[in-house]
Amino acid sequence: MHVSAFLVSFLLAPAANAAACIKGGSISGETPVPLSADECAATPSDSAAPHNNGSHDNALQKRYYVDPNYIGPQFCFAPDAFGSHPDIQSAAQLQYSWDACYYSVNHMIRKNDDSSALRFHTEYQGADYFYFVYWKPGCESSVTEFDAWQPIRDNPNWTCAGILRRNYLNCNNGGVGGNFQIGCVGYEFKPTKG
Repeated sequence: MHVSAFLVSFLLAPAANAAACIKGGSISGETPVPLSADECAATPSDSAAPHNNGSHDNALQKRYYVDPNYIGPQFCFAPDAFGSHPDIQSAAQLQYSWDACYYSVNHMIRKNDDSSALRFHTEYQGADYFYFVYWKPGCESSVTEFDAWQPIRDNPNWTCAGILRRNYLNCNNGGVGGNFQIGCVGYEFKPTKG
């Protein structure tokens, strides 16, 4: 394995408390609205690190290098990762994928800047829909920011909404979603409040 292709070391990762938060969505008849810093801070997230069961430990993160055009494998949460929840509706998940990305055009996700992350949460028929677009902890690349809407500049087939939708369509896990990585940006969907 070539060292420049994959770099492994360890570092302490800061907690991801600050982020750009959005609430509301078109199915519920609301326009997506950015939340204040206080409202955003009150929206916890256990999504700041790679998962194996829907939870993580922020104490220690591996550092690794990826090419800016890296397209990672689909990660799917375990069907029981978030306990019992109402059914996730396919049409709602599709619409909310678009709503979550409403403010992502020309929005940059930046390395070591948790405030550049995008969060979106809403409820539909008693089910939570949570979307998170963020810099993957420990990820290193030749660039320090990615466009949240189109992370691979020369490939318009990979868009924020399309990637978030994949986390529902590509996972056979009862609708609990997953995580997909493009470059150093994680795109996550799960049925929780955050």
